[in-house]
Amino acid sequence: MNVAATAALGQRPGHLVRFHALFNAGAVAGALATGLVSRFADVSWRWIWLAVGLTALALAQWCGRVLLPAGTVGERHGPLAALRTIRREHLIVLAIAFATAAMVEGGIDTWGVLFLRRQLASGLLVGAVAYAVGQSVATLARLTLGPAAGSLGAARGVGLGAALAAAGLVLMASVDSVFLAGVGLVAAAAGVSVCWPLLLARASTAHNRPALVVSGVTSVGYLGFVFGPTIVGLLAQNLGLRAGLAALALAASLVAAGASR
Repeated sequence: MNVAATAALGQRPGHLVRFHALFNAGAVAGALATGLVSRFADVSWRWIWLAVGLTALALAQWCGRVLLPAGTVGERHGPLAALRTIRREHLIVLAIAFATAAMVEGGIDTWGVLFLRRQLASGLLVGAVAYAVGQSVATLARLTLGPAAGSLGAARGVGLGAALAAAGLVLMASVDSVFLAGVGLVAAAAGVSVCWPLLLARASTAHNRPALVVSGVTSVGYLGFVFGPTIVGLLAQNLGLRAGLAALALAASLVAAGASR
């Protein structure tokens, strides 16, 4: 998805942001469907995972019959070619910013809801609703802010989005009100949601076949998804969840500051 969408829309950052809204919409729909089935039907989780797997298989078969942008067979490359490409294209700093933004996004999804449940004792329902609202806001943010982000340019759009995420995380970490913390979670989810597609657009500038660039940048970015929540978890274990959220706010601030340069 990242390669095909970036090949088609990389030169139009606003449209790429709006396309990525489909990911968030799918996350909300999948979570809602799974929640309804588990709540009102006596169905084992094994059947749910089987249904998800069969759906993914059908989707793979369908995609195999569709001509996707940059989907034709290209040159063969080794497993490290993508990383060498981002070094050759001078995209190392951008890849680090990408990983940091991914760390913030993953941390918001993982620790934001947990903070509402444990630190503020809001209960499972409020935490689940906050997550669903956060993902819905990310969908709406990508849909509505896409054109504005495109007109501002990728770098400035990333800076503003990361700054909004940092502000939301600071609000969460500094208040005792469940309502205000929920507002902070929504703001953080909305702000960080524009960073991933805009950074992809920035990285793929002047590349008609951006597979190597996209795979290199996203492979570094996924390290943020993997290690980010772990790092925040270690901070939370030793210093508390508020300290973990503050660390995410600092990371978002670094992305915002780096994007402005």
